[in-house]
Amino acid sequence: MTDEPARPALLLVVDDEEGMRDTLLDILEAYDFDVDQACNGQEAVDKVKRRPYNLVLMDVKMPVMDGLMALHLIRTIRPKLPVILMTAYADTFSLDRAKVDGATAIFAKPLKLDDLLRLIQSLLPVQGRGGC
Repeated sequence: MTDEPARPALLLVVDDEEGMRDTLLDILEAYDFDVDQACNGQEAVDKVKRRPYNLVLMDVKMPVMDGLMALHLIRTIRPKLPVILMTAYADTFSLDRAKVDGATAIFAKPLKLDDLLRLIQSLLPVQGRGGC
């Protein structure tokens, strides 16, 4: 056994809105998560191919590739990777498709950060210190 501290969970935040990415990055880093970011679904899929993320937090409506298509492709690469979707445009078709493709959860924007952080910590129970 080594005395090395546990490495923080690696999260990927995907959103085409820079302000949203920056805000989530700041909050998640305050909880001691290691956070990477992408600005569209294609970039997210490419990153998931290269890095061992523990969780993806992704917007649904984005240019280049939306979150639903990215979720579908991520499932083919890492079937058990938790993917939490965020959307300001919750329509029944999108929600049903996200559930079929295995979204871990779907959060409406504006986000309820306490609920989101609770879910992330429940999915990664030994990661993050639990608050600032």
